[in-house]
Amino acid sequence: MKRALYSLVIFFALLVAVTVARHGLGNSPSATTTSTSTSIATTTTTAPSSTTTTAPANPTTCLGSDFHAVGGYFQGATGTIQSWVTLTKTTSGTCVLDGWPRLALLSPAGAPVAANVIAEPSQTAPFSFTDAAGNTAPTLMHVTSGSSVRFDFAFSDVPAANGASCPSVGAIRVGTTAGPALTTTSTYTFTPCSGGRLLVSPFFPVSS
Repeated sequence: MKRALYSLVIFFALLVAVTVARHGLGNSPSATTTSTSTSIATTTTTAPSSTTTTAPANPTTCLGSDFHAVGGYFQGATGTIQSWVTLTKTTSGTCVLDGWPRLALLSPAGAPVAANVIAEPSQTAPFSFTDAAGNTAPTLMHVTSGSSVRFDFAFSDVPAANGASCPSVGAIRVGTTAGPALTTTSTYTFTPCSGGRLLVSPFFPVSS
């Protein structure tokens, strides 16, 4: 009897322990961890690139004063003298040269001499220079410091039947088509007959 009663007490004690464990100790609130992610927006500003384009300066027109002139002549066909003048640029920078030279003739004493300058090739007075470059059309040239250009000219040293004079020339003053004063002088003596008639080629580059 005592053993049965003891067993019943133990049963109720275990029942109470299980109930408490289920509704008390076993029902503790679970810890909740909240993770907050903070996003930082980064704005990258790229400054627009600045590009400076420097256009090359327009070369100026070549002037007679930009050059030092050296002249010479040689015998051409019978009665015709072919001559040349080489112009070497002595100033700095680059200039543009085109067309035919402008010429003024001076006597050995420095006085002006009348001249009849005919640009070749000419329809009225066709002539072929020995150097083929003298027979071409003018070309635009960019002449740098120290470089040279040339032009040829021809004249007759035989007096004409009509009695036109053969003036004595001691120097040629050379200018450019667009330039102002004729300032470069090539000095040597010659006698262009037919009233100072000169057949003149365009400027052309000096062959290296």
